[in-house]
Amino acid sequence: MERLIAVARSSITSAKLRSVVRATSVGALVTLLGLVAGGPVHAQQSILSREFTDAVFRYLPLIAASAGFTYHFDPDTGAFERETAIAGQLFVERPDPVGKGRWNLSLNYQRVKFDTVQGHDLNRLTDPSYGVLDYDLELHEFTASATYGLSENSEVNLAVPVIYSDFSSTSSWYGRTRQTNLEVDPIFLRGKYRLLQRDTVQAAAGLVVRMLTEDLLTEGADWRVQAAPMLYLSTKSAQVAPWARLRPYLNTGVNFDEDLADSEALWSIGLDCAASDRFTAALAVLGRHQFRRVKGLEIFGISEERADIYDLSIGGRVNLWRDTLIAFANAIVPLNRDGLRADVIPLAGIEATF
Repeated sequence: MERLIAVARSSITSAKLRSVVRATSVGALVTLLGLVAGGPVHAQQSILSREFTDAVFRYLPLIAASAGFTYHFDPDTGAFERETAIAGQLFVERPDPVGKGRWNLSLNYQRVKFDTVQGHDLNRLTDPSYGVLDYDLELHEFTASATYGLSENSEVNLAVPVIYSDFSSTSSWYGRTRQTNLEVDPIFLRGKYRLLQRDTVQAAAGLVVRMLTEDLLTEGADWRVQAAPMLYLSTKSAQVAPWARLRPYLNTGVNFDEDLADSEALWSIGLDCAASDRFTAALAVLGRHQFRRVKGLEIFGISEERADIYDLSIGGRVNLWRDTLIAFANAIVPLNRDGLRADVIPLAGIEATF
């Protein structure tokens, strides 16, 4: 730990600092907590704060690109018709594209107040080099998303999160430090192509590309890009009661990082329950498994371990106006305490399809 503090006091270059703190592993994140706690002594606190925001943001699932309304071409009428039920899932993709020439625009907000790291309470961390620490880590995220149907079987999406982060720590040794940031980073490019459409199964291939705008706009910067090839599966909805139609979903894939050790396996299973043509409720379990398992520094009594993250997602969509405007809400609650976790992550938003 004394060596870590010495590094924090040194004139380490920006490039080296970024290479150290951009790792997604738990150990790297905990190391960041220590550096942020020693904020007043660090010569490059602005870099730390930005990179810490990026590291924290990696623990948040991205809202799905799939539209609440989808359209298909009916050869008998020669027109595009809307699917009867709206989609309820907000963090599980459906294999159905939005429809050729159709747009879906959405805006959502979520507030994230982190409570634990590897099961340890952020308000009561202790370490001989920092004393007793009380962390307050909070994110406010607005995400704008646009999806366009290239054909009956394909669509593309651009998602741009705007993140305001407010991180503070109170140490019995260093006193109180606080960093706030407003970032338009990262951005996400997503694509989907429907592979199969049958009554028994529907399948689509997807690709999610994550990029940092800072890298794109900085001359000579090394681009850090993550790419996640995905597979989206579902069946057609089944009428199980006069008031309920059920539809299951399965997503699976791998989020590849330029450092393969920082890659992670992704999966999710979900179930929609359409109570009417105007409202659909959704339940899903989300899973992420980091590849990295490297023993590193132990800080705050937390050793570096691989994080296996399980979340429960509960939410739904409601048709507000003329099959065009939809409101949605969701809550994510953790099913375990690996990684950096919040007790609950509420989300609300609105979307339009035309």
